[in-house]
Amino acid sequence: MILLLLFSFNAFALNVPAWWLYDNAPIEKSNDDFSMGMSHLISDMLDILPEVSKDKSNSSFELTEISTMLGVTASGTIGVLGLSGSALAEIHWARSQSRKNKKSADLIVNDFSQIDQKIESIAYYLEKSGKVEPGTQVRKNLRQAANSFRKNYENLRTLHRSWKLSAVQANFGVSASGQVGTSIFRVGVDTELTFEWSFSEPTVTKSFDQPRPIEQIVWAIQDDISKALEGSKYLRPFEWEIGLGVGLDGELGLASAGVSIGTTLVFAPNENTFKDKENFVLSPTLPLIVQSDNKNIDRVIKLGRRKFRKGLKKALRIGDSLARKAKKASKNRKWQYSGMTTEFALDLEGGIGVVTLSGGAAVKIEFERRDL
Repeated sequence: MILLLLFSFNAFALNVPAWWLYDNAPIEKSNDDFSMGMSHLISDMLDILPEVSKDKSNSSFELTEISTMLGVTASGTIGVLGLSGSALAEIHWARSQSRKNKKSADLIVNDFSQIDQKIESIAYYLEKSGKVEPGTQVRKNLRQAANSFRKNYENLRTLHRSWKLSAVQANFGVSASGQVGTSIFRVGVDTELTFEWSFSEPTVTKSFDQPRPIEQIVWAIQDDISKALEGSKYLRPFEWEIGLGVGLDGELGLASAGVSIGTTLVFAPNENTFKDKENFVLSPTLPLIVQSDNKNIDRVIKLGRRKFRKGLKKALRIGDSLARKAKKASKNRKWQYSGMTTEFALDLEGGIGVVTLSGGAAVKIEFERRDL
């Protein structure tokens, strides 16, 4: 796969609709100028692909996928992303069926049969690369972090909605002294490891006196994704990723713009949907981690789930609009639209908007074309 970056700031010439950026802006039903401009922009990207993908007779590699990235500036103009910035959409083009997988994990924590061997391999690499000083307790700390991560998610109950929790991925920082933990992000480290707990089988329902905070968050997001897609005529995504942040007191919550994402919840379609036997009462709010004026201190606010669900619908409409244009523009072309990743930020008030150069992605949606 190749990521195509076109280094032209002149491409940022198309103003996005206000409702893409601001949660309180009315949703526009149609904007012919913007729609035509986006179609031209996507067609221009497609025109460049044949030149980029010219076959090299002396190459032993075959190019199977190219991705082009669109970004949005803080002033609200959209174009092909240059050397820096956050991508609103990464559009995938392929000659045949292609599926983009979620990011790979450095350590699968629910497979403990080989975890010691894997930790030894990671620790050895960190020491040999000079990122961790030899003689530290990095092996012990990695094992403790893995056990702590396992404890948090091995008994996690999920609702049987149309979208299920398929994986939890957590980012851990490793310092030069061998310390491991999410809080190290505040100091800054060179090494980041991704741990994953995957839910390959339906979660066994277990009784708890009170649902844990992480269960309340997962249940609410599952429910909100399902309801946001009810009656939708849009192209359906095949994966949602929701980023969580960690406050100074260890509280977990949705990550607003500018907050480091320590954990990602990955949701996939659920083929075994049914009404839950237990009458779960879901919280009307979700915790949102936001930065205070002192950027070294995070605080937690309560985000109304109605607003979060409205934001999910808006994110779906934006992604769907781009996907439809990409699919239409690539018809009868050598390179065809095969899928897309869209990224969105949660703002201080809890509204979901496109990621600008000053934001950070907290919500990702993976779209896929299944008819190639």
